[in-house]
Formats: sequence, C-alpha cells, structure tokens
Amino acid sequence: MTSYKLVSILLTILLISSCSLKVEEEKADETSSQAIILDNLSISSVQKIYENSQSINRPTHKSFLVKACLKETVLLEPIRLQDFLVGTKQIKSDSNGCLHWSEKAPMSSSMENRYIRFSKKLVSLGSAREEIKIEYAFNLYTDTFVNLALERLPEDAFQTAAKDELKVDFDMTDLTIYFGGYDSAHDDSRTEKKVISKWIGCFKYKADMNSLSNQIVEMKVVDEDGEVVQEVVNKTDLKGCLRANIYTEYDQFQPIRWIPRKLVVKVVEGPLASQVLERQIYINPWVNGRNHGWDSRAGEPPSNPVGEKAKLFIDNVRYTFLGNREDGYKVNKFLDLSVTKSYLIELRPKIDRGHSFSTNRIIEDIYTGRFRLRIGVLGANKEVAELTAESASKYRYITGIEKEVEVVNNKIITSIDLPFRFEDLAESSARTVAVIELSPLSDDTNLQSVVVSGNFLASSHQLSVGLRPHNNNLDVQSELNISNLLLAQKLDHIAKNDDPNQELESNWKGSTTELFKALQKDNQLKQEPILTLTTLSKKESETLVSSKANLQIKRKLCESFYPKKKISGIIFDSYSHPIEYSDCLRDPDKHLLITKHKHIQNIIGKTQKLYTSTDKISIGTGFLVYDGKSRRTSKAKRISFGGSISGSIEIPFLKILSLGVGANADISKMWSRDHTTGTTSRAQFSRSRNLFVDEIKLGFNANLKNCVLIQGKPYEESSGGWLNSSTVQKHNKKRFQLCSSSPSEEWVEESWFYIGEQKPSHSMLRDPWSISENYLGKIIRGKSNYENFYNLMTDDTKVIFLEKVETMQGNDKYIQSFYKPKERAILKDMAIPGTINQDI
Repeated sequence: MTSYKLVSILLTILLISSCSLKVEEEKADETSSQAIILDNLSISSVQKIYENSQSINRPTHKSFLVKACLKETVLLEPIRLQDFLVGTKQIKSDSNGCLHWSEKAPMSSSMENRYIRFSKKLVSLGSAREEIKIEYAFNLYTDTFVNLALERLPEDAFQTAAKDELKVDFDMTDLTIYFGGYDSAHDDSRTEKKVISKWIGCFKYKADMNSLSNQIVEMKVVDEDGEVVQEVVNKTDLKGCLRANIYTEYDQFQPIRWIPRKLVVKVVEGPLASQVLERQIYINPWVNGRNHGWDSRAGEPPSNPVGEKAKLFIDNVRYTFLGNREDGYKVNKFLDLSVTKSYLIELRPKIDRGHSFSTNRIIEDIYTGRFRLRIGVLGANKEVAELTAESASKYRYITGIEKEVEVVNNKIITSIDLPFRFEDLAESSARTVAVIELSPLSDDTNLQSVVVSGNFLASSHQLSVGLRPHNNNLDVQSELNISNLLLAQKLDHIAKNDDPNQELESNWKGSTTELFKALQKDNQLKQEPILTLTTLSKKESETLVSSKANLQIKRKLCESFYPKKKISGIIFDSYSHPIEYSDCLRDPDKHLLITKHKHIQNIIGKTQKLYTSTDKISIGTGFLVYDGKSRRTSKAKRISFGGSISGSIEIPFLKILSLGVGANADISKMWSRDHTTGTTSRAQFSRSRNLFVDEIKLGFNANLKNCVLIQGKPYEESSGGWLNSSTVQKHNKKRFQLCSSSPSEEWVEESWFYIGEQKPSHSMLRDPWSISENYLGKIIRGKSNYENFYNLMTDDTKVIFLEKVETMQGNDKYIQSFYKPKERAILKDMAIPGTINQDI
C-alpha cells in the first residue's frame, strides 16, 4: 500500500468520527433543553357511542380515556397538581403527575383496519410555561393503542385525508334471483312479455361483516340503455336483506340471451346515508328454473352459440272428416259447382328456440295464443308421385282456407271448410299433399312462421299424418328439402271464404247465350252457323219456346229449312220448294231436331241440396268354351181312325152370322221307346271393372233465357228402281235458334255426376290412393249427358278404353274469347257452360 492511500483512509475515518460526535451533542442539547418528559402514556375505558336511533346496531363513535404521566427532567419527580393546557382544555395533573382526558373518534362504517393518528401539545401553565409534544395512534377496528414515541408505524397504517378511502362501506354479500312468473297476459303468441324475477339481496358492513339491518335502502334498476326502469324503496330486515320483484320486459321471440341489469343501491338514512353500491346482474327471462339469474361476481354469462330467432314448430296433424256442409254448395251462372267439405283438425304447435342454457329441450310447448292458419291442398298429375324440389312446380293448387285459430291447453282444435270445385273431385279423391302454414297474426314480430307438408286424403274419415318441415334459409334446395317460401307461394291462391254469398269464380266469362253459339261452330257435322229464326209469328214463337211444338208449327219450320228456290223458265221464272219440303210436311220429325235449352244469366239466392245417390256400373268381358256330344234313338207307332161331317149357312151381306153342324170320331193307339247317351264339358272366364256413380241434384232460383235450337236431322232415303234400289244419307245443315225476349226468374234443378273406380280395400301390389295408378275419374253434368255416357259404357258392340283426357279437340279458337287468358278451355263435365238441356 502506498503512503498516499494510507493518508486518505486516515482522513476519512477522522471525518466520520467528528460528524457522529456532533450529532450526539445536538441530541444531548435537545434533551437537556426540555424540562418535562413523558414518563407513561396509556388509554382505558374504550366505549361505543350510538348517537341516533338509526344506529342502534352500529356505533357512530368510539371514546376512550388517555392517561399521560409527566416528570421533570432534573430529579425525575412527577409533576403533581400542575395545570396544563391540553389542546384547548385546561387539565390539572393528579398526585401522581398524570393528566387525564377523553378522546372521541368517529367510526367509519367500513371500520377499516387502520389507525387514527392523534397529536397533542401539553403546555404547562406555571411560571416557566414548559411544553411537550406527544403522538399516539388508535385502531377503532381492533381497539389497539400505540405510543408513536416508542413504536413507529408505517405510513399506510394510518387513516389520512390524502389516502384513497373506500367509497362504499357496505357490500351485497348474498344475491338470489329466481323466476317469479309473468306480469302480462298468458298469451304465448304475444311478442312483448314481462317477466317477474324474485330478487333477494343481503347487505353487510365490510368491516365486521355484520348485517346492515333495519336500514332504509333505495334501489334503482337500470337497463342496458342506461334508463331507470324501476325503483324500490324499502327497509332491510334483521338479516340485512332486501326483497323486491324485478320486472323485465323483453321480446320473447328474440334469440335467447342474458339481459343485463345494473342495480344501484343507496342507503337513505343512518351512518351510511348517501353511500351508493352498484352491482351488475343478468336475467334470462326465457328460463323459469335455477338459471334464471346471473351475478356478475361470477364473471360474464355465457353467450348464445346459435343466435336464432324463435320459430313455430309443427310435426303432426290429425284430420277428421265431418261431412259436406248443407249450405256449402255454390253454383255460378256457368254452372260451375263447388262442394264444401268440413274437417276437424288437431294441431299441437310448439316454439323452436334454437338454444337453451338450462336443458337440452329447445322446443317448447305453446299453451295459449292466437295465430293465423293457412292450409292448402295441392294435387299433381299422374306422372308425379312425391313432392320434391323438382316436382313442386308441377303441383297445382286445389283448395285451401285461411283462418285465425287459438291455442287452448297446448292444442289447436278447429274446424275448417274446404271448398272443392266439381272439376277437381277426381284429382282430390287420390292422395294429395296438404301444405300447412302457421304464422303470427302480426307481421311486426321476430317469430318466424312454419311451413310443413304431409299427405291428405279428402275422402278419408280420419287421418293422422306426420309433417315434414321446410326451412326458410336454404342456400340450395335438395331433392326433398324445399324452401318454405316456395310452398307458401302456392298458398297465395287461397281466396277469402268468409262471405257465404260470394259468387263462385269461373274460368269462363261473357254471355252464356253467346258461348253456346260459339261452342256449336265448326263441329264434326259441318253444320251452318246458328241463325235467328224469323219465320214464326210472335205467338208461335212464344208457343215454341214455352211449350212443345205442335204439328202446325213444325210444318211452318219446314219452310225455313226448305225455302222456295228460283226456277228459271223460258218465259217466266218461278219459285218452288224442293222435293224434300213435301216430305218434311208429311213427317217433320224425320227432318227436324228440336232441342230446348236454358241459358243461365245469374243465380239468385242460395243453392239447395235436393237429392243424392250412389250407383254401381260393372264393365265386364267374358270367354266361354263348350264341348258336347249326344246320341238319341226313338221308336213310335200310332194307329188312328176318324171321320167328320160339317156344314154352314152364311148371310152374304151381313157377314156377321155363321151356322153349322159337325161330327168327328178318332180312335188311336200309340207306343214308343227312347234311349239317350251323351257327354258335356264347359269352361267360362270373365273379367270386370267396377265403377261407382255419385249423383247430386241441386235446386236454385236463376234468371235465365229459354231458347230453342232447331237443326236438320240426318236421315236415309231410298232411291232407284225395284231391281237396283239404294240408300242415300241426307242431312240439312241449317240451324236456327229462337229465344225468349227477356230473362225470367225460374226454379232450376240440375244434376251432377262423379264416376270413379272402386278401389280395392287391400292390395299388396297397387297403391290404391296414388294418382299415378288411379287416374280414372269422370265428372258429368246433366241427366241427358250421363245417360249418353251410360249407354256408351253398356254397349256390347264397342270396346271401351278408360283413360283421362286433359284436352278437348274441336273449336278452341271460337271459345277462347270466353275463357280466361293463359288457360286452355276444357269442357270437363261434358256440358256447355251455363246451359241446361231440356227434354221436349
């Protein structure tokens, strides 16, 4: 070590020593300057103070006695009976030299475990006026006293104004939320509902966890938009608990979620007056079990992983056929007919929530509510067997109904009236498809409607069908999964059937009289157009229209069919009837065909059912094979003898009398012998097809025109001589029509016939209800048209092929103007629209 380093170390040691000596000297000087020293400092008699009636359970202050014993610094003797000024109070020391005074400290409601610092200056009031400063601390929570002159405490152990004090001295320690019912009408179809949540909150002081009992508390419920939706003011019970009903309005068809609510609790009176506690809670109004409420102390509630709005759900329907409505028959002026069939249907609708926080059941029953029900029956031709996305366009709307229904005790039980048009009966007798849509009454709702489909048999007495739902949000339609929007469009054809007097719609239009003429044009007989008959007098015309034509009128009609023709002569021209005219005068019925028709102008009043019946027709073919042999021998003998005598007398002119006499005798004897032998074999085969015929006769009042159609009748006439005679076919192609001058109101009766195939009751090979296998169905209007069909079916000289024909051959171009556009005119019932044939 160098001499330089050694000298530096010695100088540092000397400097430190001199500083220590100086500090000790300063302390000794300070101590020697004080004439009074604190010998002992202590407290006693710690007590709780309750200053108002609201604080009977919680003290507002604590008080205690402070004892400070003083001595003089020279002899260390107690300073007895000396007056001192302690703060602003004058206190005399006792015989032991101790001063006594009381301290009162306000208690924070939190009673936090911290010390209150006390600093006192003790001033002697003697001649010297000596003083001493003392500091101590007191913990109101633990009643602990510390003399700060002897024991130093960390700074954060004190309650100071500079420190962040606790804002709230109480807490909501226990929280219970459970379902309490609904404060709205019991209607599962209503969008807005109000749920009652039973809420119980228990409050305690943070310091000692004693109950905040008998305190008036104001609680505000704040929604997620910051609006106060409810206020509750009540007093806590002995356990410090407050009870309240929290009302939450919500859209029950929104996706299930936890609805946030903030509770703002404020103490109104007492030591905690104006202190406010906030707590976030969550309420799930869709759950009526244990998961109805959520406390934010457990964190954020779970979110809905699906997030779907509620939608209606149906998986089964039950139909019961009630019969045809007696007042459900409608007829229009074109004699289109609809038959209303009544059904009782039973549905059990549900709500599909998409997700549940409490159970695996996401589909809930509906017990009450009102909804809109639409049911449509769709039919297809024989080429379509099942409703698929590809075949949906081939299904045709047949009938349907829309009505408001009510759910009672988890069921919809209602009757529906389905009007079936007469021309649709054949198609409706087979298996059809019913599309059912159940939707809320209001369009301003989050509840999604449901569209389902299932089989329907209009003729079945009772039918229970499982239904197939159709989703609305399909990106791609699979073969069987059809969008409900596609099917719902087919229900748009449903007409309002609320008005029973509403006229039945028709595809035909215009005048029935003119339509009759149009249908008579360009027929297979190449007859001339119908002309108006003008050759009869007014009286004769009225007679012909209103009653049967007599011989005189018929002969006068011959003049219209065979009028005089001009015959050119050498000098003068002459006019003469053709030779057929004379034959027509002798036999008018040979040349003339007179038919009467009633052309309906409009229907008056309601249609009445008069008569119904069902007949059967059996169409059969047979084959008979017969083989027989026979042998017979016979012998006979007869011997006879006889004679007779007779005579007569006649009166030649009168020829009324004859006289005669005669005698006869016969003696005979006969014997015979007969012997027969033979063999016979026979085989017979037959096949038949059974049809049934339903007839219904209706009556109604109508304004109509009575008309007569007179046309030439085809007839045969012989020509040539006796040796080379031949037959010639003749037909006068003229036609005339004569109608009443004005319409008249009459009672009209008309019959409608439905002819169908008698289906087998049990079949393993055939599907008796499939339209693809059973497409035989014929509709006929009018008794005369049915008789023509019946005669055709029973004619042994013809081979009958039973086939459904969709189109009509003939004069389409003439009748298209009487038919709705984009449709092809079809005479489906073998009758002219609006015309009734009348027997002559």
